[in-house]
Amino acid sequence: MKCTGVAGRAFSDGEFPCRNPVISVVSRAQNIMALIRVIATVTGVAIFGMLLGAAFGWAAATIAPSFFSSIIPWKNIEPVGFATVLGAFGGVICGGGLGAFALILEAISSWRKRVKEG
Repeated sequence: MKCTGVAGRAFSDGEFPCRNPVISVVSRAQNIMALIRVIATVTGVAIFGMLLGAAFGWAAATIAPSFFSSIIPWKNIEPVGFATVLGAFGGVICGGGLGAFALILEAISSWRKRVKEG
């Protein structure tokens, strides 16, 4: 592809990078959308993990409140609430980690595909 530079001088591909403003804007928009997709994926999986963790903590404390009463160092805290918050916190950490791990695997697989194609 030939580009025309200053004063009509023609440049080859390796000599002068042709910058089409339309392609540049589209490329920038694709990068922004990819970043938004990454943030949305990790956040969505973390929220899903929080909901599952909170549900598990609530169910466990409802079934066995004496267990949580024995492991809580403070005696004036309700075991069901403590277990729900603890489960939600653990779910956010595990869910966010799982979402990040999934994105890392996706990046590695797309990189391997690009390397394989040449």
